[in-house]
Parts: sequence; C-alpha cells; structure tokens
Amino acid sequence: MAAIGEQMNRELVAVSFESFIKHYAPFQPSSEVVDKCLERLRTDGLVVPTTAGVDRFAGFQEPPSRQYTSKKVAYGHLSAICRSISQVAVDGRVVSCSLVQEPDTTTGSQNPEASHAIDGYCKPVTSTVPPPNSPEEEREDTADINCRQLQPSKTKRCVFGTGHGPIQQSRKQTISQKMYVRLYALVSFLFANMVELGYDENIQRRLDPKDGRCYYIFRVGDRYFKSCRCIFEHRNTCISGRSTRVFKVVQVPSFDDITEEATASPMVLKDVWLDTGAKTEKEIQDAIFARLDTVARKLQDGQDLPHFAGLEDAEKRLLRDALRDENYKQHFLTIDCDTRGALSKSLLQDSRRPGNLFSPRASEAVPAKFAIGDTSRSQLRLPPDPPIQCPFPPRSFLAKYQYRVVFKEQCDALHDVDDSGNVFMAMKDCLLAVQLLFLAGWVHRDISSGNLLWDPKSKRGILSDLEYAKEFNAEGTGSSDPKTGTPAFMATENISQRLILFSNPDLSSEDKKNARRKPIIHNFQHDLESFFWLLLWILTTRISTCTPHLKSYTDRLFLVDGLLDQTHRVTPFRERTIGSEVQGLLPNDMKVFAGRIRILNQALCDASIKRHLDFGNIASYVHLYGAVREALNFCMAKSDLVKLAKSSGEADTNILKRKRINCMQPVRASPHRTSLAARASNDRLLRIPFIALRGRASW
Repeated sequence: MAAIGEQMNRELVAVSFESFIKHYAPFQPSSEVVDKCLERLRTDGLVVPTTAGVDRFAGFQEPPSRQYTSKKVAYGHLSAICRSISQVAVDGRVVSCSLVQEPDTTTGSQNPEASHAIDGYCKPVTSTVPPPNSPEEEREDTADINCRQLQPSKTKRCVFGTGHGPIQQSRKQTISQKMYVRLYALVSFLFANMVELGYDENIQRRLDPKDGRCYYIFRVGDRYFKSCRCIFEHRNTCISGRSTRVFKVVQVPSFDDITEEATASPMVLKDVWLDTGAKTEKEIQDAIFARLDTVARKLQDGQDLPHFAGLEDAEKRLLRDALRDENYKQHFLTIDCDTRGALSKSLLQDSRRPGNLFSPRASEAVPAKFAIGDTSRSQLRLPPDPPIQCPFPPRSFLAKYQYRVVFKEQCDALHDVDDSGNVFMAMKDCLLAVQLLFLAGWVHRDISSGNLLWDPKSKRGILSDLEYAKEFNAEGTGSSDPKTGTPAFMATENISQRLILFSNPDLSSEDKKNARRKPIIHNFQHDLESFFWLLLWILTTRISTCTPHLKSYTDRLFLVDGLLDQTHRVTPFRERTIGSEVQGLLPNDMKVFAGRIRILNQALCDASIKRHLDFGNIASYVHLYGAVREALNFCMAKSDLVKLAKSSGEADTNILKRKRINCMQPVRASPHRTSLAARASNDRLLRIPFIALRGRASW
C-alpha cells in the first residue's frame, strides 16, 4: 500500500487554518456568531472553566485517549456539542446537517466493494433519499449519507496552528486557542447551506415505485435523465482528477416524476470535471466540425492541402467523401445536450506540499488509544509495497469545473466487442475520424479501447472522448500536471518523456542538446502509435489462445504492473524488435500478423527520426495514416484467424482505465482501488472534503 501513499502525497497541499477559512470553508462566521455559540455551550454545561481559568470543552479536558476507554462515550461529546450549537439562532442561516456518531459500526451498501466501516458522519437535515423500509435499508441509507464525491481539485489539509490573523484577534482571553478555532470550524460547516457544503443540486436519488429501486436523476439544463446503469467509472488511486463516470440514461419529466417518457430512447450521460479554461466536449466538437467545413470548402475551390500530399487515390476519395455533406459527423458521437456545473476552488498561493505525509515509516509498537480493538476500517491486509524514492514533480493543481453531456448513441467499447471483424472495422472507422482530426489540426490524445466504440445499430466505429483533444501547437510548452492518456496505449515518447530521435546512432551532439531542450508535445504521430499498441494488444492479449508465456510478455509490454519499469515497453519499440519477439510467442496460425506489427513499428520509428525536431511538418505525418490503414486491412482480411476471448467484464480491463499518470515519477498502481460509485451514492453529491474525525478525513 506504500505506492498508494506515495501517490496521495503528490495530491495533497497544506494551508493554515486562517487561509482555509477564508478560501475553502463554506462561509466565515462572525466573531459575534461564534461568541453566541460559545455562550450556548456554557449554558448547556458543555464548556466549563478549568482551574487555570481557561474554558475547555467539558468532555475533553484531557486527551480522549487518557480519559476514555469507550469510543461511544468519547465521540458522544462531539455530537452533544454540535446539537447545542445547532440551537443558536444565526441570522439568515439554518442548520443544514447533524453529526451522527456510530463508532465500530459496519454499515451495508448497494456497492458490494464498499465496507463502509465508519465512526461518524454528517447527515443532512433534509434529504431526497427515500426513507428506509427496514433496518437493513436503514443501515444502507446511513452508509450512503457518508459517501460523497470529492471535488476533483486538490485536497485541503486544515492545520489548526498558532499563527496570527483576524480570527485570533477576536478571541476571548479565557478561551483555549485550540478550542476556539475548532468551534469556529464547526459553526462554519453546521450552518453552511447545502450548496456551500458542496452538494450538487442537479443530482437527486429517487425511489422508482415500479421496481422499488433507487436511481440517480440528473438535471442537464432544463431536462431530466434517470440513470439505468453505470457504464463506466474511472477508478483512480489519486484524489484530484476528472472523476469520469458514464451512465446509460433515459429522459424523465422531473425529479418528482421519474416515469420514463413513452417516446424516450436510451442515451448516454457522461459526468466529468474539466480544467478551468478547458473547452467542453461540445465546444471542442463544434470547433473541429467548423474547421472541417473550412477544409471541405478549400477542396471544393481546388486548393492543395499538405495533408493530401502523397496520399493514394483511394485515401483521397475516402477523405473527400467524409467531408462531403457533413458525412464526417457519423464518425463522432451526437451530442443531445450538455451543461456546465460547479467550479472548484483555486489553489492558494500560501499553500505548501506536505511532503511525506503518507510515506511508509519504520514499524514500531504503538499502544492502542482505546481498550477495545479498532475495527473501524477494512480488515484487508496486503504486503507492503517498496518505497519510491523520487522527488515530487511540479504541479499546477488547476481548478476544475463540472461538466455533463448527453449523447444519443449507445455503443460498445472496443474491449467489449467479441467479434474480431467488428473490432478491426471499428478501428478503421476511428482511424478515419483521427485522420479527419488531422485535417482539422487537432490531436485526440487518448486513443484507447474505451474511446474507440462500435455502434451495433449502424454497424460502424465511432470515436469518442473529445474532452482530451487539443488543437496541435508544435511550439507548445507542455503541462506540469500529470499526463493524459491510457498507459497501455500511450506513445513511448509520452510515457518516457524522451524522443525516439535519441535512438538514432548518427545523432550529433549538437542535435542531442537541442532535442533535450524540446518539451514532449503530443503530436499527430502519437495518436497513430496508440493505434499500433491497441492493435498489438488485441492480437496478443484478447485472443482465446493466449499462452502463459505470451501473457507474461504482454503484461510487461502493456505496463500491467504500472510504470516502474518502462524499458520493457520503450526499448523493444525503439529497437524495432516487437514483431520478432511476438512471432515467437503467438500461436502458429497467428504468426502471420507478426510481420505487420514489425512493418508498422518500423514505419513509426523511421518517421520520428526523419522528422527530426520539425514537429510542425504536416507532410511528415501523412503517409503514416496509410501505414496504419494497411495493417488494419490486412487484419480484416484474416480476421477469421483471430478468435477473441469473451469479454469477462471490468476485472480484465482495469489497467485500461487509468487516465492520469505521472511520467516524471513512475509508480505502481495498486489493484485495490476505492470504487468511485461507493463515494457517489448519496442523493446529492458532496464536492469538498469534510471535517476530519479522529484524525482521519471523513468524506
């Protein structure tokens, strides 16, 4: 588990208490409000003077570990304090939640992967969650209350320090300094409204009386959609990220009327968080389509484009047909509606990286804080992962905004398509879509088995996930945040952050010096190299006759154990040996495909070396689309030899779902991930971290 801790270290920032209250807390209570709450606590006997003349919480005049042997007794004082504060009248505000303590209680959940062994949670005073009909359902409902989706920016660690600021200047001298700041925080959260707490008012969890099940209802603009099932959820060991989820949905009239409309067809809803300043998927698609319309007009006017230089006549006809009458739109998903949501908080300038907060420490005997055993967390025991000794790379921690988009088509991801002919056909259609992006001057940046889709209704491939796409800029500077993509299919230059050009033995010292100054910018060839890895993955890992030796080889090649050792992937690709290595491992009837793998590997590496550092040379990319298309045509012609194993679900494709990697600091991804759905099972999803209980963040 040390690897997960190392990843969490990179996701955390620490700020002072004063900065937290000013910038991150729901609202800032005045000193008068805090004083009123303090007087109420005194009246209720929950705050008493000590012999030193300083007020303290009555239940915590000594550290709980010294004073109590029962968690229930110790935590009961916290609930009493919150109840007392809740009785105070605050102008313009009402109490929005209550603190419920249930130490050593394991609750049920609709998610089988979630243990929900919790000590306490904050329960909304009003909720749209249907009332439970049985004690079992009540326990499940309790678990759901504690499951909230973190706002995917950065995690803020509230440090109750002894600094000086306006909050401390208003303190009464008879009040313990630590007690005052904790009281201030409790008031800020208890009297915050639901939106300030981060609950999303555009999602509610409602009971369908027809089948007695609960469903999420999403509001997108002025329309409502009921979730039928979760198609995809991005399980990430990191907290900050896009938190992508995809649902099959159907339109309904409202939150209160979730009866499916008679004419409603099932659609797909994607819920994601995008960087501030990033375009929405619809904005990106509109920009690409507008550029393609411009290209079509230029061709009609007889203009010559460098994107067509050296193309075979058949390829030219293919592209011209796609550009005619907006036929290109059939290769992309049809957006029905979309909406922007909440904006996360930006990073404070005075924040700092806490360093090795979750780094492994030497084992030592630690006395139990309570007389009873601590069973409040999962009992799973895993062997420790080796510590990773790498400095933190710089991070910009961009703020993010929520975005939801609804698509009309229901498609199958390529890794869920079991017919090899359909797989290769989908790849060919998506290659055309990527070539259209090339004409428009855009790069996709995440070609993967999950983003290449097969539409069984229209019998064609569709390219999805344009949210990662960017307009290509050969003079770009890159980003300090983790790289985007699915590691199994990422280009070797993006993973290693080293140009293929360095594999050229004739490269001069001056050229090497210039190459090292160049940032790795995702270019058009990187998308095509992802097609190479995807094709290789299908031909080696998805076949029903995969041998243990072949699996061992491909596990290293596709980074199944993470990025600790990239040489197993980068070196054979740059030395052009993958084809020959695969030929010795493939079943006899499939060895014929090894030659095509070798040819495509050679073409990609040669193009990189020939291009040198002229990444804006459009003509240098043109022939590669034909090379990939030729390989796919060969595979289609011999698809009867490719017997794909039946898709066994998510367990076999977990490695495909990691979307954010840090190329500067490789880590091994643990297979034990927290389910995003488990953190998102409330009626309205929380987007900010809540108050830490017993030193552990409770979200």
